[in-house]
Amino acid sequence: MKKTLVLMITGMIIVGASALFGETLFVVGNSLSRHEPRAAVGWKFNHGMAATSPEHDYVHLLLGKIAAATGKQYELFITRMKDEQSMGGLTPQCPKTADIIIFQVGDNYQNKLPTAELTRRYTAILKEFKQNYPKAILIAVSTWHPYPPGKLMRQCAEQEGVLWADISTLGLRPELQAKSEGHFSNPAVNWHPGDKGMAAIANAIWKILSPALSHVPAHS
Repeated sequence: MKKTLVLMITGMIIVGASALFGETLFVVGNSLSRHEPRAAVGWKFNHGMAATSPEHDYVHLLLGKIAAATGKQYELFITRMKDEQSMGGLTPQCPKTADIIIFQVGDNYQNKLPTAELTRRYTAILKEFKQNYPKAILIAVSTWHPYPPGKLMRQCAEQEGVLWADISTLGLRPELQAKSEGHFSNPAVNWHPGDKGMAAIANAIWKILSPALSHVPAHS
């Protein structure tokens, strides 16, 4: 039986899939998970901004932890939301099956919706995942900074029985911000986690994911 691992982070970009692996790590995220090159801000790469290499962004760090724990090689599939600015839901770029979903959005939300509507939209996405992947482990992840929608998102997750990983205070720690590492000069890039910040995010998510993965048998 095919195993698919779904990871949902702050709404951003697509990459996709090969048929070489039986397991899939599916990421729905924003620039923390992957950002294509953008010359205007001095970003020349195509991985999680502002990690110094793909191996140092939190997605690939988490992928390595999952592989080490399960003994399996996971295919990586990355996609984004329709419109994170208004909590607009998911794009069609989603796998047909999924065993684990990690949902982290909100950094780009523009705080323009009434509380009731934001609650409805965020909850609707959680319900969509639960309906489409009824056997999946679902983990919601906070924003990188303690932004206003975070508390409401957590309440929605708890009401839906969804696990919650809080990374919201990590972005306040200077040593975890990219600007502390000196690899980039543009403020838009330096807002993001550096290599240390990416590792901290991966560890925070792994702390929640690891116990939930304990039922997945490892290869001998």
